[in-house]
Amino acid sequence: MSGIAAKISNDKAKSQGLGTPDNPVKYLKQDYEKLKAKFLKLNKLFEDNTFSRNNKSLGINKLSPDSEKAKDIVWKRAKNLHNDPQFIVNGATHEDIIQGKLGNCWFVASIATLTENQDFLPIVVPGNQSFQKDYAGIFHFKFWQYGEWVDVVVDDFLPTKSGKLYFMKSLSRNEFWGALLEKAYAKLHGSYEALISGYAAESMQDFTGGTVESYYISDVPENLQKIIQKRQEANALLTCASIQSSDARSQASEESGVVTGHAYTICGIEKVLFQGGEENIIKLRNPWGKREWTGAWSDNAPEWKKVDPKTRRKLTERKDDGEFWMSFTDFIKHYRRVDICNINLSNAIKTKDKDWHETQFSGKWRKGVTAGGDKDGQTFCTNPQFWATLDTPDHNHRGSSNEPYCRVIISLIQKERRQKRLIMKETVNIGFCVYKIPKEVDKSSNDQLDETFFKKHEPVGVKKCTDYREVSKIFKLPVGTYLIIPHTSKANQEAEFCLRVFTEKRIGAFGGIGAGINPSKKKTSLPDVKCQGEAPNLVDIDQVTLPRIPEVTICPGGIRVIDKETSLPDVKCQGEAPNLVDIDQVTLPRIPEVTICPGGIRVIDKEVTLPRIPEVTICPGGIRVIDKEKNELDVHNLKAVLNEILSKRCDIKSEGLSLTTCREIINLFDMDRTGTLSVEEFKVLWKTLEEHMEIFKAMDADCSGSMDAFEMRRALGKAGFRLGNNILEVIVQKYASSDLTIQFDDFIACVMRLQTLFKMFNLLDTNQSGFITLSLAEWLCVALA
Repeated sequence: MSGIAAKISNDKAKSQGLGTPDNPVKYLKQDYEKLKAKFLKLNKLFEDNTFSRNNKSLGINKLSPDSEKAKDIVWKRAKNLHNDPQFIVNGATHEDIIQGKLGNCWFVASIATLTENQDFLPIVVPGNQSFQKDYAGIFHFKFWQYGEWVDVVVDDFLPTKSGKLYFMKSLSRNEFWGALLEKAYAKLHGSYEALISGYAAESMQDFTGGTVESYYISDVPENLQKIIQKRQEANALLTCASIQSSDARSQASEESGVVTGHAYTICGIEKVLFQGGEENIIKLRNPWGKREWTGAWSDNAPEWKKVDPKTRRKLTERKDDGEFWMSFTDFIKHYRRVDICNINLSNAIKTKDKDWHETQFSGKWRKGVTAGGDKDGQTFCTNPQFWATLDTPDHNHRGSSNEPYCRVIISLIQKERRQKRLIMKETVNIGFCVYKIPKEVDKSSNDQLDETFFKKHEPVGVKKCTDYREVSKIFKLPVGTYLIIPHTSKANQEAEFCLRVFTEKRIGAFGGIGAGINPSKKKTSLPDVKCQGEAPNLVDIDQVTLPRIPEVTICPGGIRVIDKETSLPDVKCQGEAPNLVDIDQVTLPRIPEVTICPGGIRVIDKEVTLPRIPEVTICPGGIRVIDKEKNELDVHNLKAVLNEILSKRCDIKSEGLSLTTCREIINLFDMDRTGTLSVEEFKVLWKTLEEHMEIFKAMDADCSGSMDAFEMRRALGKAGFRLGNNILEVIVQKYASSDLTIQFDDFIACVMRLQTLFKMFNLLDTNQSGFITLSLAEWLCVALA
């Protein structure tokens, strides 16, 4: 419950500007400035108890306490590793970054390319951090995470072995910004071990919030060289990965100096005049800072002797620094993948407009609700659904049929993939489908499209499921309204995601289908208790002079009997009573029987007759009343009566209703606030209950006494509720069993609770604005009702 409140609070904060580089989310609620000021005032050094110097921060498998890698690791502050520690020495450059013993070359390669971008480097690595001025043992770094920037705080304890940094380090032994950045990224993902193996596209995106393109060289496009050159000119971040050690060509690669299964930074691409023609060469960097390519165009290769001396000096300034040139032909032989992170789409993809427009949405796949699996499964339609309207075609762009179109980039990112992979030891494959919505479909409705739509229509665009954190694709779509469905490869796989849509022209409309509350217009059987008998001789209460009465409180809503000696029930007047006086409390001597009617109060001049509740039984023809004296039904009696009835029914398989469910029933149908049900209230309850039983039977096709959690959306729709995915997730979490089924008792409890909540909200929302304001005391009363 507190998690839901936290999410609502966070969403409100984001709408007010939280999550930008200038106003980042404070990761784990740690405020760098406040913590630094606090420890400076205390004259102490900060120690981060959220990422302590212990085995948990290292890892649980490859870096577990029993592992060889974690053995003998000692955490030391930078000042204990060098007598003159510096945050940055002579600027942050790729030479500062050398991979340690972690196996995170993908991350190190992306840092090297980040150092070439002076727009984002100061964001990720904030300035004014020092081991001298205002040093308090605390540092911070910023990362883009699924649509928002977060600020991560760390102390300067670093893992060492034999007195030296065990993980990332710098050529300058007294420079520590790289090692601290690596620690902050490890904290963000839960441990250092979480950073083992990956693709540089992931961290490049976390440094910039850019869009990622990935190309497998086995399917190399003819213009790959031009793509790399164009993206480099557009200031994109570029990396590549060498072939795997299992590849048949791996031995030749290793013999030529290429580390197999390794990430490299792409530093440049050039054309040089060579032997009367042109040679395309590409410059790479090994994040180890050593081990270079030794083939053609390497540092001492004979090819350089046949190049103009001026060009040679320009391109080969340094040697044995991990950087090297190779021909593009050799690059294709020894490397398998290119990752590009586009920071500015307008530069990367030629466009007349200055900026592309980004629209994003966060969502989740939840078991039994929105984790519907791929499009071939029966529950595909339950996946989150998002619609986008493309109103205006791109400037001067037409498709093969000469029809104007819009270029759309769709990006789907799986959240917290690294943490889950480490803990659950499995990955969730993600993809998405795009459907064009026909004109005849009602686009004003907020209803989730069901399986009927998907049986009739095929997607106009598909991105197949892969095990990457992000999948993206560019489409050329005619103007119109489209449905985007992100999904996992299998049903009931849970994960959270961030969906981003980039367009040259602004999207006309974008939103999640079924994202909110849309109550059905269908009338539900809410209680309407009427008094018995006619009331032709109504009189004002202040005109009555009578002998004696128990203490009575008259309120605008009705009459409450306070005298404990009387067994008269609390009764609320249903309807208007304009002649009632507004008296807080009145005590009269004595009164005959008083009946509350819709028009006011009827006084019958005879002795008081206390109400009796006859025994109620249910027959095939309806409700039969047996005239015996019986008290009103409290929660225990109600449970006994209802379960006796249900036990004799063959069409509903149920173990009966629980006390909790019966309390929900009384909360809804107890109109006079006695905590019990009268016969009239019971009649209304039974009518409503029969309607809900018919709905449940329709969903329980195999008569098992339960229905699949995925059916809850349809069942609640039949009961008069059209609820958003976020609400359905809460419902399934609360009412579904571990096998993702909803029992009859839970279904009834859920419907009764929903009816009560809607009724209370509507009573409080007097101007029908969709919003209510409550004090803490009022909120507690409503929440506990």
